[in-house]
Amino acid sequence: MSLVVSEQKILKEKDNNDSHQIEIEYYKGHQFSKNLLREIRALQEKNNWYNFFSLALDWLLIAMAIVITQVYSNIIVYILSIILIGGRMRGLDNLMHESSHKMLFKNQTLNKWMASIFIALPVATNYNSYCSSHYKHHKYLWTDEDPDTSELKRLGLGSNAITKRQFVLRYIFGSFLIKHIIKNIIDCITRLVSKDQQTNFEYFIKLSGWIIIVSVSVLFNFWQELLLFWFVPLVTVFPIIRFWSDLADHSGLEDSNPFHSSRNNYGSWLERLILTSHHDNYHIAHHLFPAIPHFNLKKAHIMLLKHPQYAKASHCTGFFNTFLPGFKSVISDVVRKMNKNRY
Repeated sequence: MSLVVSEQKILKEKDNNDSHQIEIEYYKGHQFSKNLLREIRALQEKNNWYNFFSLALDWLLIAMAIVITQVYSNIIVYILSIILIGGRMRGLDNLMHESSHKMLFKNQTLNKWMASIFIALPVATNYNSYCSSHYKHHKYLWTDEDPDTSELKRLGLGSNAITKRQFVLRYIFGSFLIKHIIKNIIDCITRLVSKDQQTNFEYFIKLSGWIIIVSVSVLFNFWQELLLFWFVPLVTVFPIIRFWSDLADHSGLEDSNPFHSSRNNYGSWLERLILTSHHDNYHIAHHLFPAIPHFNLKKAHIMLLKHPQYAKASHCTGFFNTFLPGFKSVISDVVRKMNKNRY
């Protein structure tokens, strides 16, 4: 996806301090240094090998979690393993997000079918529906036509009077309620049998793929492992991680200004492994420049810190607790913004 400059006006401003001229370009209605935009646009190059590695790494970590649990078989190791597996499912989900922007692979047939077979099919997601929904999310962010933020508002995560204690009870601990697991199971089955936005061939691939997986697991007697290490995290850990991650991205930030409608989260290495893999934590940079591949978002973020509005945007350090003075955790920032936006 190429970047589109919303206005082509180029202004020249004189710096009174050193008398040199700074070329300014308007992008998405905001002023940027022309040199900064040039540097950022240079980061748009796709890299097939990096994403082959990213995809393989997610599946390797899933396999390692299963093997370790088979060797050290106890309930604690199992719980840790499905947390890791759920986190890597989110990692796969983030790579499908990359594919929806046509940035997973340079060849668009490869881009679609690698994501469809190795991501969408295993996590029971319809690739075409995901792409359609995500397109609307970017185009209509924080409007009624945005399916993602409309869902956040429906859940009370737009502008709402709430204390931090109420927030944690409702949206953090509340995620573990049995009713949500039942809903996740129903949603998973619905997505598997749904033909929404799929051709007959795509629908056939999805159904036959799962029929083959389940049949082989029964034939070779590993159906219990399939149930414990795939279906259990698929309807428990993965939906919780996805919800918390989506919550961190936009909750409490109902604003048309692209600098103030998303949130960055520089979490610990563990948070990046489970919650925000594949640079999903640089969400403001992504919404400003969606044509930048995930592996270059950190570079773009560092460059964008030169921009005063970006520097003053919502930057958090940690989901639950902050680890740097002067910064807020995601939870604290969401609660503060939700209450602030009511007035």
